[in-house]
Amino acid sequence: MKPFAQILTVVAAACGVSTAFGQGMLKGTEPAAWPKMGHEFRSGLTYDNRGFASGDQAGHPKSLATMTVERAKLKFTGDLAPDVSFFVRLAFEPTAKQALDYAMLTLRLDEHWSIGSGKTWNYISGYEWPNSLAEYVGTSAFPFTMGATTVLSGYSKQTFELAYKGGINWRVQLFDDVKVVSDDKGNRTSGGYFSSGIQPAASLQLQLDSLAGTAWKPLLQLATYDAGHSRIVSLGGQYKDGPWLTYVQTAVDLQAQINSGERTIHQRSYANGLIEYSHPEWTPFLRWQWFDIKQGGTNLKGNSASVKDVSDIDDNIKSLSVGGRFMRYGERFMPYFALAASQGDFQDSSDETTTKIRNLAQIKLGVISKL
Repeated sequence: MKPFAQILTVVAAACGVSTAFGQGMLKGTEPAAWPKMGHEFRSGLTYDNRGFASGDQAGHPKSLATMTVERAKLKFTGDLAPDVSFFVRLAFEPTAKQALDYAMLTLRLDEHWSIGSGKTWNYISGYEWPNSLAEYVGTSAFPFTMGATTVLSGYSKQTFELAYKGGINWRVQLFDDVKVVSDDKGNRTSGGYFSSGIQPAASLQLQLDSLAGTAWKPLLQLATYDAGHSRIVSLGGQYKDGPWLTYVQTAVDLQAQINSGERTIHQRSYANGLIEYSHPEWTPFLRWQWFDIKQGGTNLKGNSASVKDVSDIDDNIKSLSVGGRFMRYGERFMPYFALAASQGDFQDSSDETTTKIRNLAQIKLGVISKL
């Protein structure tokens, strides 16, 4: 090899670029382009009849239906180098408390191992994250997956993860204790061990590439938080073959609560499923969800009577969504629509043992663009 070629090869290697890349430049071939960039844009509208906030007792008047802008978000993805990838999502919507939703930087150590760090989604929520359905399907803030009543579901402030891809794919995440239930002053008001300071949390996800050679991929997730006092167990299975995508998932959150030295366990149970069919013109889907809490020895059968918004839901609820994405123009322009019907039991303000059913209806319209 000529001296100039040797120098260029050394420089390329020092920058993380392969020798073939350096030699390709010398031979006049097309070099690999770094960084590689992509984007994902979402924007939409939601009509909400405010059915969960419709009071039927004095002091809880019926709330008016609303039409709100939802999910105006821009996500950047790409590779900074052959083994370094990233994603960043920014929120542009009236209700966004901060511009940055999440960001993650991942280093691929080899064909199997990778490490990453950043503010990102906690994978204990099962298949919601990889399929992105929580972004535009179902209620605006469904409890278990959207973080209204559990510690781990939602975005962490800081996450470190170690992942392995092989016959059995697994991922370990270490993150801070995400406080998702708070009062107007930002103080934690529900859930967990109520320990002083921030306690770290950890999760482990195991998934097979195939179950006995079929298109099913089983999933197991384990998590612990509140200094080990609380834990989550989740089981699921995903089927993806040809145009069909299906998954089912169930999770149990055993949340420890200590008041006046007495320790009780609040069991939060969650289940959901999806059926989706990809067609050149339309991708229709059907999705259902269910959520319930057993509050230790004094289990309540419904949500608080004073619920004013869907994000305040703290107990029994079930939901069914139908809709689809218009695929004629490919992933560059995918309009979507969804009809979501949800039902929950709510306590009587004068008698917690008496409940009444409330119904929530939502219509969602929007667009997704990927590149």
